[in-house]
Amino acid sequence: MRGTKIIAGRTGFSVVDPEGADTVAYDEVNAIVAYKIDEFTTDLVCCDIETGPPGGEQVRTLHEEIEGFDALMKRFEALPGFYRDWRWTVIQPPFAENRTLLFRRGGEAGCSTRTPASPDHQAGGSAAAAPGPSERRTMWRWVKRHAAWLLIMSFIMGVFSTAASASGRGGLLMLWLVIGIPIGYWVLSFVERRIK
Repeated sequence: MRGTKIIAGRTGFSVVDPEGADTVAYDEVNAIVAYKIDEFTTDLVCCDIETGPPGGEQVRTLHEEIEGFDALMKRFEALPGFYRDWRWTVIQPPFAENRTLLFRRGGEAGCSTRTPASPDHQAGGSAAAAPGPSERRTMWRWVKRHAAWLLIMSFIMGVFSTAASASGRGGLLMLWLVIGIPIGYWVLSFVERRIK
């Protein structure tokens, strides 16, 4: 979806890409379902937006990497019956799909396939104290990127260690493999727990 952006207006939204624009009025939206896709190092928050009459429904899938996604979700939050605490429910726990019904015209929203893990949700409050979606997304990407970096560096060090051991100079590199990797993993695990 390169070059795609979402323009959220007062009465509807448009998905604009190089091929043209697809405009939808908010009154045409029948249901909105949010979920995540695990992309190995990051999670991608997506929304399926259902429009159209019964029997002729059309589903548009949008995701958080499209410019204007957050502004559109703010507009959707103004729809009557929209599940406003959706972000926490969809984002936590990481790597799980967490498919959640955010809106159904004339129906009940906030239906999830799991119980929200947030203490605020259990108490009936809101998740306003939790970091916002963009901050949480940035933190997770940082942790995952560094975890991938650690694994790559460990592999490279292992290759050099094997070569150095053959020449008799592998002591420090072996020390890195034996001590550095577990310490690095512990640090990343600690950071990951702090973010949650």
